[in-house]
Amino acid sequence: LNIVAMCRPRPGGFCYSVDEWLVLMRDAETLLANGAHGIALGVLTSTREIDRRRLDELKRTFSDATLVFHRAFDLTVNLENALETLIDCGVTRVLTSGGALSAWDGRERLKSLVTQAGNRIEILLGSGVKTSNCVELMELTGSRAIHGSFSSPVSDPGYLDGPFRFAPNDDVRFCDKMQLLELQDVLSQASA
Repeated sequence: LNIVAMCRPRPGGFCYSVDEWLVLMRDAETLLANGAHGIALGVLTSTREIDRRRLDELKRTFSDATLVFHRAFDLTVNLENALETLIDCGVTRVLTSGGALSAWDGRERLKSLVTQAGNRIEILLGSGVKTSNCVELMELTGSRAIHGSFSSPVSDPGYLDGPFRFAPNDDVRFCDKMQLLELQDVLSQASA
């Protein structure tokens, strides 16, 4: 079992202050010291490029850790240049939708990124990946790796008869066992 833990010092954006970066580094240290094998993160400059300086620092500090760059990649100005930077920084894999809202919408760009990546970095297809499209996405792009929540919303019982809700997204999402079983079946059939 290879555990990759997300490090994100705050929601909203990926251009971090010095203090936020220190929090991320401390969190990474704690996670890796307690059994995580890798870190998933995204860190960009104010010009929407990969923050190479900080990735290099992370790699120097945690040289044995698996590094996964998440969908902050999709916000970069030039995905092809950003991919080369991630490779140069020793990142193991990148979670991407090809710069589109969903992996399906970005499938042509994803195919190009998979070709560019070769065996140097793994392209992990993400955003809108479902049992109904995962096999076709992998076939169209050439990637063998997918990422999805495979979850369903569940209402928080505290709201069911409460006087009000705080926000329209107060439902909690939980991994859906039936979706995972269906995914396992779909992937098994595709590999047969």
